[in-house]
Amino acid sequence: MDYHDNNHPKAKFYKKLTFIGFTVKMKPIKKIPKKDIPDEYEDKCNIDVELTLDAVTTASNYDIAIFLTGDGDFSKLVEYLRLLGKQIYCVSTMRVSAIELRNTVDKFIDLEDIKDIIKLEPKK
Repeated sequence: MDYHDNNHPKAKFYKKLTFIGFTVKMKPIKKIPKKDIPDEYEDKCNIDVELTLDAVTTASNYDIAIFLTGDGDFSKLVEYLRLLGKQIYCVSTMRVSAIELRNTVDKFIDLEDIKDIIKLEPKK
C-alpha cells in the first residue's frame, strides 16, 4: 500500500501529514481466518515491531514522541524512551487504552476530551 498512489482513499490526508512533518508508516493489512467461524476473517497488521525500531533508532532526532494508540505493548518502549529523556504523549480514548500505557506516558490525552477541537467539519 502506497499513500503516494492517488487512488488510495486517504492519500490526500497522508500527504498533508508528511507536509507538516509527520512520518507516515503503512503496512498491508492481512486477512486472517477467524477460529471456528468459516468464511470470516479479521484484519491484522502487526506494525508494532517496525514502529518500535523506528522510535529507538531515530531517538536522537526528537525530544517529544506522540503515540496515537492505546496498545499496552508500547509501554516498555515508552519506559525506554523516557530513560533517554524523551517526553511521551499518548492520544487515544480511555475505553480502548491499556492502563499500563496510560500510567507510563508523561501525558495521556483522551480523544473524547478534544473531539470538538479536532472534528472534521463538513464542506459547505
